[in-house]
Amino acid sequence: MEEKKIESAEVTDMQNGASAEGENQERNVSHSHHGSHSHHSAHSHRGGHRSSRHKNRDNKKKKSLLDRMQSWIDKRVSGKTLIKISLWVLFAIVLFIGVVYVAETYFPDTSTVGPNQGNVDYDDPRNEISGQPVLTTTTEIPAYWESMMEKKTKKVAALQAAGGKDCVSFVWASDTHIPDNVSARTDDIGRLMAKMLDNCDIPFAVLTGDIGTRFSLDTEAELIDAQAMMPVHLAPLWGTERLLVALGNHDGCYGDLTGEYRKQFTPEKMWNTYFRGQALDSRRVFSEDGTYFYIDNQAQKTRFIILNSQFGGEYSADSSGWATNNRFSTSCYGQEQLTWLADEALDMPEGYGAVIAAHVPPNIEYTVDKAQLIGIIDAYNHKTTYVGSYSDGVDGWSNSSLSVDFTDAKGEVIAMFAGHVHGDSVDMSTLSCPLITIMSAGAAANEWYELAGIAPERAMQTDTETSFDVVTINRKSRTIYCTRVGAGEDRTIRY
Repeated sequence: MEEKKIESAEVTDMQNGASAEGENQERNVSHSHHGSHSHHSAHSHRGGHRSSRHKNRDNKKKKSLLDRMQSWIDKRVSGKTLIKISLWVLFAIVLFIGVVYVAETYFPDTSTVGPNQGNVDYDDPRNEISGQPVLTTTTEIPAYWESMMEKKTKKVAALQAAGGKDCVSFVWASDTHIPDNVSARTDDIGRLMAKMLDNCDIPFAVLTGDIGTRFSLDTEAELIDAQAMMPVHLAPLWGTERLLVALGNHDGCYGDLTGEYRKQFTPEKMWNTYFRGQALDSRRVFSEDGTYFYIDNQAQKTRFIILNSQFGGEYSADSSGWATNNRFSTSCYGQEQLTWLADEALDMPEGYGAVIAAHVPPNIEYTVDKAQLIGIIDAYNHKTTYVGSYSDGVDGWSNSSLSVDFTDAKGEVIAMFAGHVHGDSVDMSTLSCPLITIMSAGAAANEWYELAGIAPERAMQTDTETSFDVVTINRKSRTIYCTRVGAGEDRTIRY
């Protein structure tokens, strides 16, 4: 009905317009007999009157169209429909934001790579061997190290390619003595070690003790301040799953020289300082007190056993804070640790090989229970039994008595790696496997090594300022390759 009324109104308007037009024509005829001035005046008036009438008609049409559109919307779009439309629009916006987030998170733009971020390096030297691009990181190192890093990366990659799955590698350093280093700069050691881990696809770096400063600090507060530098010098490895740390005789003790290491951290402080970060890696199996542990590299069937050569029994101190059992003035493994080594750490699956790491090597005279440690390792490798004891400990605190049976042992101890002596050596007679030591990464060489002429020269701001090894073990050829990064020479050892 509404539409019919609108159409009727439009017809009537058009008829009225036509009638008016006829009247105007009659007027124009009558006016034509007047002068030219009258004629122009009448024509101008007629034109203005007609334009106004057209505008009114157009406005009516526009208003009529809007009314019809509004009527259509009112009939077909209810309040519920508007709510539905709004919800769909909102859903579309949320979906778009989600797609953008996923794209940026899981498919990032790798055209630029920041520090410690991964990217494929198609110029990596390992491509000469594998023919495949590899994942490396942009861990920053001093420019004067780059040439040596490239050279050593190629060598390690070749050794790994030759060994295949029968080959296991780890990075090894010792005696960083942070920050009390004498002849070597150590604030790059963490980055240099991390770079080799990245370049050669190596899971672990091993640090065999004397991480921190010497014991000449007088107070615990001074020791804590000095140890605060360890995470700085060993970044980005410190406190991560990539670093395996053994305690040394300069770790967690203080006091002047006359005190002979008799002021020591409690086991709780020792744990918080050295092992809390390591414990974030749930694969590590810790001892009762947490100062020694093992972890498996299952792919290469290798167990890394990290011992505490300064253990020797429970911590105790007198009322003045002096240690009753001076675990740092000598080297001792103790009953509890030796039992753990025999019963738990060496209880390995079929075909596994053990890499044992500690600070003080068992061929040092003041390792008081070295015979017990040697007896366990030899009995395991020879698949025999061992019975032995140590009974000369002061007040019995470091005494031990052992009886072990390895006739059913399923693996082997490949080698033992140690520091402490600040020099490179290979001992093939103390154990039934190689006993290997390494020069200090952050302190002067042992005086004996210097006198013997086997301590390499070091120079600051060169690639001889520090020293560590990339150890590659080929279990098929039964060969250990120690590829030296820094001062010193490469070593090849058969076992």
